[in-house]
Formats: sequence, C-alpha cells, structure tokens
Amino acid sequence: MLLFFPETQRKIVENGSLRPRGIYKSLFFIFQAREVRRRRAPAEKPRFSWPNPFACLRILGNRESLIVILLYSITYAVKMALQASLGVQCVEIYQLSYLDAGLIYLPAGVAGAVAAFLTGPLVQL
Repeated sequence: MLLFFPETQRKIVENGSLRPRGIYKSLFFIFQAREVRRRRAPAEKPRFSWPNPFACLRILGNRESLIVILLYSITYAVKMALQASLGVQCVEIYQLSYLDAGLIYLPAGVAGAVAAFLTGPLVQL
C-alpha cells in the first residue's frame, strides 16, 4: 500500500490539488512523474524536506482522541503480552513442539488479514 497508493492526508495534498513531496510520494507517483518529465521540458528541482515524526502528537491534545487512543493502547499492550507468552506456555503445559506451538498464532494472523480485507468495503457503506 505504501508503494502504490497516493497520499491523501489533507495537510500534505489539501484536496488533491497539491502534489506530495519527499517521502510522501508513492512509487507509482515517482514513475509517473519521471514519465511526465521525460515527455516535456525539465521543471524546477524538487526540494527535500524531513518529515516530523512528532507532528501526530497534536492529536493527543484532543480529549476524546486521547481517551480512545489510551484505551486501545492498553488493550493492545495486554494482547501482545499474552500473545508473547502463549507459545512458551503451550510448550510447557501441553508438551507441544515449538513448531506446533508456533501454529497457534495462525488463527490471529488469518483473522487480522480478513479483517483488513473487509474493512475497506464496510467503511464505504
């Protein structure tokens, strides 16, 4: 998705009228831009800008967003802690081989893939 989908964040491309710069360009956009440059006269050289990884922290200033993010981060941390110890416990308690214990992660992976696949069409409803 990072390689082929275009940037849609309004602060970067507004309503689509601005072209993305720097790391916000998709691979498709880069190839398309090269083709356009090859067909017409060379334009001005694009300037590189470093992205600010802390810019998204402003979201935490909104109280509702902070509550939702905290609740889901706690839930995710508990899930990952349990999942990290699950394989070792299956080996010790049920005397499974490490391969068999590793297979217990497949249902969660398949469910995550199916959920990611179905999220797009369901959001558009």
